[in-house]
Amino acid sequence: MIFVCGSSWSTGIFAKNKSWAEYLGEMLNMEVINYSDTGRGNDFLVRRTMDYFRDNTADLCILNWAPTSRREYMIDGEWAYIVPWFHDWDEKSRELYTSNRKENWHDVYNFHTKHIQNETRDFVNTDNNYTLLTTYLKYRDIPYLCFSVDDYTNDDPYFMKEGMYNVCKDHLNKYTHPNPEGHKLWAKKVYDALNKPIGNMSVLDGVDAS
Repeated sequence: MIFVCGSSWSTGIFAKNKSWAEYLGEMLNMEVINYSDTGRGNDFLVRRTMDYFRDNTADLCILNWAPTSRREYMIDGEWAYIVPWFHDWDEKSRELYTSNRKENWHDVYNFHTKHIQNETRDFVNTDNNYTLLTTYLKYRDIPYLCFSVDDYTNDDPYFMKEGMYNVCKDHLNKYTHPNPEGHKLWAKKVYDALNKPIGNMSVLDGVDAS
């Protein structure tokens, strides 16, 4: 079974509900469980992935690292996610994001974007999250592969250096997300990365998909 977690680019929400993860599952003949969600950031990615693996396991874990500026806070007993630049999104994306924000989250959003949000700090936070989560997966002996949609990179050999946006930019729909052809193209890229030798073995050499 493949566990996937990431942002809207891994949900297929704008591509008739079929994502690259489902296409990859078909290519590998493996079940997929997808914890990705729209507008979420890397705090969410780490939290949801570790929540899942506390009581479950998987043969393979693939993580879609989101834009580094997104953050998550617990407000009034609920997780609230902050997307500093959502006003630059298309109308449909803004509607999805604002519909998931309660009125009393606005003060936190405004304080964060004015006093906390900083590009350098965002990358440090993401690097810290990356080290935490990949160390945890190694400890659990769970093979993993990571990638980013756009601006984040990492020197981990299990991090795909080609961003999803650059690969799919000619196959986007009106919501600036991959269309079905874009998701198929990315599924093939991930499949190739899983089979590419890293040292003496590929990621899939460590996967028991029986």
